[in-house]
Amino acid sequence: MPVRAPGADCWSTSRTFVEQIENSWRAVYTRRGGSNVFDAVYTRGSERGLDVLTLNRVGSKEIRVKREKYSSVLGSTIGADGVARGAYDGGDRFTLTCGGP
Repeated sequence: MPVRAPGADCWSTSRTFVEQIENSWRAVYTRRGGSNVFDAVYTRGSERGLDVLTLNRVGSKEIRVKREKYSSVLGSTIGADGVARGAYDGGDRFTLTCGGP
């Protein structure tokens, strides 16, 4: 999937986000109205998982994602290319792209 540079404030306004977990799961987050709450659909092959996420922007360079199903909070840094990158506790790296799918 090609990386698109985000709009000026897409982290606050984008209707969708795409998360790719290193060599594993892919998720599409869909915003609920104008809120910062998202319905997420995770897929890996024929497997599928659902979750509800809260996405918060902290300053200009950090995104925090709170997952309800797994009771975890992830922090990631927004790079110069507009993609947020981080790692899960188990070490799996992920990218989060504004817009999509």
